[in-house]
Amino acid sequence: MAEIQQPSDCTYRIYDYSRRDADGNLRELHTAEALDAIDFGVISDGRSHYSYEPNRTVQLVSSPYFTTSLIALDEPMRKDFSELNAFVVYLCVEGVCAVKALDTICPVHAGECVLVPATADKVELHSQGHGKFLEVYIDPSQWKDEELQHRNDRDWLAQFVGSDNR
Repeated sequence: MAEIQQPSDCTYRIYDYSRRDADGNLRELHTAEALDAIDFGVISDGRSHYSYEPNRTVQLVSSPYFTTSLIALDEPMRKDFSELNAFVVYLCVEGVCAVKALDTICPVHAGECVLVPATADKVELHSQGHGKFLEVYIDPSQWKDEELQHRNDRDWLAQFVGSDNR
């Protein structure tokens, strides 16, 4: 099981293994907030259904928040992200693999992940024998920020970091 989530500054702790903060106090729990945020609707089948295709990118989940695909490798694969303009996360879920981007090779074992920055247009995936990756990214064409869409000034970077020319 892999937990994929949208980047957020918000964490609701419902259990914390009795960990303590820098002052020795038990860390705050957010049980009520977490219960309010959980969708308790019953899902008859929560699995992602897909067709297994070796050496291909098979989409598992696509939402406005992220896209997740499965890549089963037994030969090298090259990916072109020049049109994506977003970071990509590779989570090795089986075997021993490697991700090459920006002239850097990162070996990964099952359970480890690699963050490929948005500046990497080309990525190579390799495996030692058989390996599997989850590929996760935010598709900018799916992302909508209602507040930015309704502003008159379309220079989003200036809106985000601030500008003296307002």
